[in-house]
Amino acid sequence: MKLSKYGLGDADSSGSETLLLYRENHYNDKEVAGYLNKAWQALIDMGFDMIFGAFRGIHYYQKNDEVCVTFQKQLGLGDQVMMVAFKKGDWRIDFAYKALIDIEKERSSR
Repeated sequence: MKLSKYGLGDADSSGSETLLLYRENHYNDKEVAGYLNKAWQALIDMGFDMIFGAFRGIHYYQKNDEVCVTFQKQLGLGDQVMMVAFKKGDWRIDFAYKALIDIEKERSSR
């Protein structure tokens, strides 16, 4: 599956090669592309596409039963990571949970 639309390059047949800092292992390429499409549409709907920098990760946040797509803001103060959280057909945009940012930081330092 081609994920280059999102700056992710081409995933190999195992789905392991993307430029996301973090990706839940149980999501296949089709699911990843689907969540990225939904997140991008949510960003456009809310006008956040003007501050979008890059997608960072796709997480399942068990505590709230949400799938969270994190992204980097390109404008604003400091290094802010936002997320689009999906839960039972609804979505919201918010600051990313600290736990998700910590996972991505750990992954990027490897």
